[in-house]
Amino acid sequence: MDSEVVKKLKIDIEIGLDKQNFPSQITWQSSDAPANFPVQNAKAMLLSFLDRESGDTIKIDLRTNDLQMGEMNFLMFRTLSGLADTYFQATKNREMAEHLQHFAHFFGEKTEVLIPPK
Repeated sequence: MDSEVVKKLKIDIEIGLDKQNFPSQITWQSSDAPANFPVQNAKAMLLSFLDRESGDTIKIDLRTNDLQMGEMNFLMFRTLSGLADTYFQATKNREMAEHLQHFAHFFGEKTEVLIPPK
């Protein structure tokens, strides 16, 4: 695998805090976005890194005060489903990816993000 860096991109994330140091605003922008692409606003973010040296994971999970429970349920459902896809693409382990997808579907039904069939 070729590991030579041929291009660098930057993702800027800015967190606005309220008087209690709780996130009240989350914005982000990518350096490779078109010039007219506006700064993006978010109500929540989930970010994980696998440290190259220690092998440990570092997580940054933030949400704003105005995030509603239904929005959090939707975020988690879409994240779980996306993680299953990412896991399969990286490992080709179809069995475990399907287990993750089944759990995401179960989560979606239980939180009423998905309407179960009658």
